[in-house]
Amino acid sequence: MPAVDLIHVIAPDLADNPNIYAAIEVATAQVAENHCYRDVVIANMAAHILTIGARGGSGGAITAESEGGLSRSYGATKTDGLGATSYGQEVERLNRLCYGLSARTAWHG
Repeated sequence: MPAVDLIHVIAPDLADNPNIYAAIEVATAQVAENHCYRDVVIANMAAHILTIGARGGSGGAITAESEGGLSRSYGATKTDGLGATSYGQEVERLNRLCYGLSARTAWHG
């Protein structure tokens, strides 16, 4: 199933994002052609990219938000960029399944 269709399953709130095709293009360039979960990883990576973009950076999930005076607080996050979202964490999990325990080194190498 193409990554754009998978977005509707894994991140339905992002499916109508006007930047979805750009995020998929960026994600596609970052995922190896022979990745055993390629389309799923591309979809999760695109969702990760869009989520980080919506946050305005790599901060953690929103923990508090106010409207009057506009305030937003973010929770702590892992220092690893993919660890900042559940979608990125799924990319890491799928990398480990596909490449084994050395995926972390292979992914960043």
